[in-house]
Amino acid sequence: GDLTATSPAFSPDGTLVAFEGYAAGVTAVSDVYVVPAAGGAPVKLTNGTTYNAGPAWSPDGSQIFFVSNRTGRYDVWKVPAAGGTETQVTSASGILGRPAATPDGKGIAFTRPASGAAFSEVVIQDLATSAIRVVSSQADGEPTFDRTGAGMVVTSFRGGDADLWLLDVATGAAVR
Repeated sequence: GDLTATSPAFSPDGTLVAFEGYAAGVTAVSDVYVVPAAGGAPVKLTNGTTYNAGPAWSPDGSQIFFVSNRTGRYDVWKVPAAGGTETQVTSASGILGRPAATPDGKGIAFTRPASGAAFSEVVIQDLATSAIRVVSSQADGEPTFDRTGAGMVVTSFRGGDADLWLLDVATGAAVR
């Protein structure tokens, strides 16, 4: 249709695709949509006049996490996959890129600027307590989990160029 669609993400059951959509001629305002994977009309889930981007599904498929700057800073928000109230999840300010839900559904990983440093760090925020644990502060970003949640692949600039690194989630140690 008239949307420019980017950042696709399949639902856990593979029946839906969430994406970031821009109206024709608009580049500073985007919303999160879902569309049947088999094709059909997209359904708009966010209702903003800001940037709502980088959709990521909860493991059970009930929620979609995304990044928004509707408060004047970038934070992670969530919305029911069937539509409904959008809820702010983080107050970390300055989220970089797409979030990733932990495979057990208890946390959300995201990248943020490292405090007092010129690079980013990957953290996991507990969704029940909001406690944040740093996994890596080695100029890493774009986290995604393996199926078990024990491993996390990140884009890393440790060597100066963008490479993929597998990290141990418990220790943050580079596995390979």
